[in-house]
Amino acid sequence: MGTKSEQLEWRRSKVVEMKARGMSQIEIAHELQVSKQLISSDVQYLRGQAKESMKEYVTEHLPEQYQVCLCALDTILKHSFDILETSPDNREKLRLWNYSRIHILSSWNCCPMPLQ
Repeated sequence: MGTKSEQLEWRRSKVVEMKARGMSQIEIAHELQVSKQLISSDVQYLRGQAKESMKEYVTEHLPEQYQVCLCALDTILKHSFDILETSPDNREKLRLWNYSRIHILSSWNCCPMPLQ
């Protein structure tokens, strides 16, 4: 089955797959025919990898996505108010107003304003 490194990588990918299916560590160990301690060690390693991945995502990618999201919300609001001011259809205005209100409120919950 390849090198020890490849075997380790294969087993850890199987551990993730089986955890995603709701299997316990004991069930995974039984399925893969290895000790529970080995699976526990794999889970601990995978948890550390996940933490590092999250740290990188939060520090490297999330700030940019946050800015893009805020810019997109501003654009949507500007277009919404343009339509509200120019549309002759009151039902359209009401739908747009409700849509804008809901999205503004939800954006406040998802994207708290930074302290200045």
